[in-house]
Amino acid sequence: MNTATLTLLSWIAMIALYAIRAHYNGSEAAEAFWNHWFRRETGILDRGEAIMWLPVIFLNWRMFLTSLRQKRWSMVTLWFLIMGLGTIVLFGEEISWGQAVFGWKPGAEMTKINAQHETNFHNLNLSLLMGLDPNGKWYAHFKNANYLLNPAYYLGACILFIGLPILKRIRMLPIIGEVPMPNMRIVVFFFANVLAYLFVDRLLWDVGEVFEFSITTTFLLTSLDQLAQLKAVGAPASSSVPAAAARSGARVAC
Repeated sequence: MNTATLTLLSWIAMIALYAIRAHYNGSEAAEAFWNHWFRRETGILDRGEAIMWLPVIFLNWRMFLTSLRQKRWSMVTLWFLIMGLGTIVLFGEEISWGQAVFGWKPGAEMTKINAQHETNFHNLNLSLLMGLDPNGKWYAHFKNANYLLNPAYYLGACILFIGLPILKRIRMLPIIGEVPMPNMRIVVFFFANVLAYLFVDRLLWDVGEVFEFSITTTFLLTSLDQLAQLKAVGAPASSSVPAAAARSGARVAC
């Protein structure tokens, strides 16, 4: 299945999620349904993200090894090494390093310093670690590291999936060299999700989990598209799959 088709299916999935959220809002029963099935950490969205991270990790490490064989150490190789390590961290944090899958209880010390009593870093109580006064004005701002990391994650995703691809397309990002960027279908898909999140979450209902699902989906689409581009670049000159085909949604194994 090619990335153009997968992107179209992703559009359909995201529109469906926003429609479901629009239906289940307002009343206490509707919000309870949404929170139980979609928002909580054992809900559909979190579980879906955890599953999608697995092929994302595999694809980025595959691209790292492919680049290492083709060009030894280069900017492309370094890029996918960083992405491979980064996606492992994101996956680990998503499942609280196994707690959400195997259901173990965190140790007493982690329970004490983690705002949600989980085995992860993004919910650490920074206020407690910094020794801030619980009655002080700054305690509430740092009692959960996620208050800082979530906006940073969203900003990083915007840079990765919107900023860098556009800058490279207009030839204003020579530093990343031959690192493949996602095609414009994927950029438009993610940009639309950013706009939808900013509008709906700020003015209507909480859709943070939906937006995070769209980020993970974009990671997967981008990884598949980048693999197709690397394959096209590494193919013999006589290959029937030109590099341009990969950039426009060439077929990839998935």
